[in-house]
Amino acid sequence: QLQSTLEQAIKERDDRNVKMANNLAKGGLDIDIDRLKAAFPPDTVLTRAHFARYLTETGQVKSINAAFDHYLNADGPYYVPRKYITPEDAINLIKNAGGVPVLAHPLIYHLPEEELDALICRLKNAGLAGLEVFYSANTGFDEGIIRRYANKYDLLMTGGSDFHGSNKPHISLGSGKGNLKIPYSVLEHLKEYQASH
Repeated sequence: QLQSTLEQAIKERDDRNVKMANNLAKGGLDIDIDRLKAAFPPDTVLTRAHFARYLTETGQVKSINAAFDHYLNADGPYYVPRKYITPEDAINLIKNAGGVPVLAHPLIYHLPEEELDALICRLKNAGLAGLEVFYSANTGFDEGIIRRYANKYDLLMTGGSDFHGSNKPHISLGSGKGNLKIPYSVLEHLKEYQASH
């Protein structure tokens, strides 16, 4: 079920990428889906970040930020929205596949405190098991905020480097950036949770 849902999501993303490349070409940019795909390794799942890199590397925009600002943002005329499953469906897929459902980098959603609290409560009720407390872009203050939510809702504290390959070259696999340190107890607690569920 998880694999089939992921395959469908990749197909929908591929269809969306073709539409976005066509929109950008109609808008006067020198781009098509075949050249975009050829610019990256064959197994790459193309995202807007790849569009931005392609436009930057081919000299059509000055920076990745400029590509997003002028061509790839969700409010722009070239953007094609994606279909998403609900968080509840994602939690069920993860649990049914034997995984541990965790909400990644909760502060990156830029929700007001009350909305973030309501979201975490809602997802906890749907089976959420953890929150990503240790995250490359967190400050000490950010980490404290997420720790409080984890304690309040009795959720596991997890962490990760947020490695995204060449799309985030400043983040290293397993070590992230800055002073990211993830205690070994995080892994132990994840294993305990998995064994008991």
